[in-house]
Amino acid sequence: MNLFNFFGKKESTKTSEPQETKASEGSTVITVGDLANIGQGGESLALKVEAVFACLRDKSESIGQIPLKMYKNDGDSDREPVKKGRNHRIFTKKPNDYMTMQQFLEMLVVSIERFGAFYAYIERNDRGSLMSIIPFKYQGNIVPNMDIDGNVHYTYV
Repeated sequence: MNLFNFFGKKESTKTSEPQETKASEGSTVITVGDLANIGQGGESLALKVEAVFACLRDKSESIGQIPLKMYKNDGDSDREPVKKGRNHRIFTKKPNDYMTMQQFLEMLVVSIERFGAFYAYIERNDRGSLMSIIPFKYQGNIVPNMDIDGNVHYTYV
């Protein structure tokens, strides 16, 4: 509505912004296609995308700060905490040589929220024991496929 529209002319409501999908009353869904076409969406879409990434950052940092505890289950209902060893270090402190567990969890949360999945390479030594967990840098470039036998293959480009 225009404040200076005294003569009752109807304004054109066409806009160059991508259409938003209403998820529920009061919420707006921004699709991945909108993120790719941010230059065409204008300022309002850019502000929405900025808000989405600010929320992702807040959520990932909050989850990354939660202290992790590792437990060993002997098959009984009792479980005992694990406080040392290689698996304890990998799963609670340092999953690989260049990341802390907080950084790893932040990347995990953002990837799951943006792409719906998280992919990492499990590095093993000669004996088959876990050495480190290395996340793929570009999580959106991984394509899972399944062959006729039911074997799952991942393509990383």
